[in-house]
Amino acid sequence: MQGMILSFVALAVAATTTVAASAQAPAPTVSWYPARPSQGSLIRVAVAWPEVTSLKGVLAGEALHFERDTAGTFHAVGAVPVDADGSVSGFLWGDGSPDSVPMSVRVAARSVGSERLRMAPEYVAPPDSALAARVASERAQIGGALARAHREPRLWSLWFSPPRRAEVTSLYGTRRVLNGETQSRHMGLDYDGETGDPVRATNRGVVILVGDFFYNGKCVYIAHGAGLVTSYLHMSAVHVAVGDTVGRGQVIGAVGATGRVTGPHLHWSVLYGRLSVDPMSLLNLRPLPTEADGDGRDGQADGRRRTDRDVQDGQVNERARPARHVDLHSRPPVRLVRPCPSCSGRPVLNVVPPTSAPARHSATAPAVAAG
Repeated sequence: MQGMILSFVALAVAATTTVAASAQAPAPTVSWYPARPSQGSLIRVAVAWPEVTSLKGVLAGEALHFERDTAGTFHAVGAVPVDADGSVSGFLWGDGSPDSVPMSVRVAARSVGSERLRMAPEYVAPPDSALAARVASERAQIGGALARAHREPRLWSLWFSPPRRAEVTSLYGTRRVLNGETQSRHMGLDYDGETGDPVRATNRGVVILVGDFFYNGKCVYIAHGAGLVTSYLHMSAVHVAVGDTVGRGQVIGAVGATGRVTGPHLHWSVLYGRLSVDPMSLLNLRPLPTEADGDGRDGQADGRRRTDRDVQDGQVNERARPARHVDLHSRPPVRLVRPCPSCSGRPVLNVVPPTSAPARHSATAPAVAAG
């Protein structure tokens, strides 16, 4: 893994017995990839800390779940908030020590587009008191489900796959200007589809929430363990229940137009704890190494390398037709364009610059409603 490498040592100004002892102990070496992640993205964190046998950490207020490979290096997934300004901070604790080691990750600004749309009043009018109470209750249910994100152990070992083999019609972070006023940012990916088309779980996990909400429509939230949660919104049918364990590629529902939308499509969101992140960064996330993987170079518990087909499933080429139904977001397609520098030649997804093609259908849920 290529990444920014920082070594942390105890500060000499903290003149205490505990810190003096820490100053004589081997210091941790911390690296992460990407070296300078964008706002609203996942990162891989690796820590080499001689003589330390267990490690805990926090980044951007969310717990890091470290696992140790056979070489003794600790690995975890973390997240950068979408509103991070310049850098995000965190701390490490080795072997249960109360003394923390600070870390700081520089963050690149996310380049996002905006879309100006004229919509009928019913799509932009604020909710009345009764509806506001319903929305508040639904947000509380989502919040309660997300509180489980860090309670589940890691359940996945394979790469994450897209929830649909279909065109990506809207990318993460697009600002939506409705009738002249900025209303929200799109906190997910939209996939084109017709009512009834299958929606699949992107990896192994446990269903933590099934709802039929005002903004999100019929929706499913899956905890994949170690902080990661994916959600699938606006479905016409749900085929799983809370507590079900689902497998990678299992059909969990069907594309629909439920909730506050103008037509059928799938909105797919990814969260780390309560932090919304770009689903593209999850599709590019190399699985954590296991004892079977050694240093994790193969990236999968079964040793199979990710193929071009794995990456391209559910994505679109440069000649994608205009989207019919999206969440009121711009329509840049994605394509396979370059190898990942730290993934042993495995390909990654890059974003093609936005086009001016109009959206066909949309949703008006605010960012929080999408998780």
